[in-house]
Amino acid sequence: MRGLHQFERRVRRLESHAVLRASHDAFLIVAQSVSPDSVSSGQRIVVDRVRDSGNIVWARERLTSDLGDMGRSCPKGGYCEDGLLELHQTCHWRSSGGACRMCQGTPVADTPKPGRKVQQK
Repeated sequence: MRGLHQFERRVRRLESHAVLRASHDAFLIVAQSVSPDSVSSGQRIVVDRVRDSGNIVWARERLTSDLGDMGRSCPKGGYCEDGLLELHQTCHWRSSGGACRMCQGTPVADTPKPGRKVQQK
């Protein structure tokens, strides 16, 4: 009976560690990808992390010929405005009237749609 109790205790401890570890893992969502067919000689695809909202990291793929370019990374809990703005320009939520979680809470979310006049308050 004692062996069963120790076994159950060990299983509970292992499961609790797995839950803690899993809760720290982030989902990487690639919002813009590059077709492998578009890679020319001397180029490669890198991943730019443009928004980190804790458990979700939004990213885009980009072509580069710079061997030292390992992709850009935004600060934890932050964003890279230039990359986020570029993704925001083609975001399908802009035309459907929905809310984009990728840009929400940043100044980028308030940028007007290309060709649309900004209303003055």
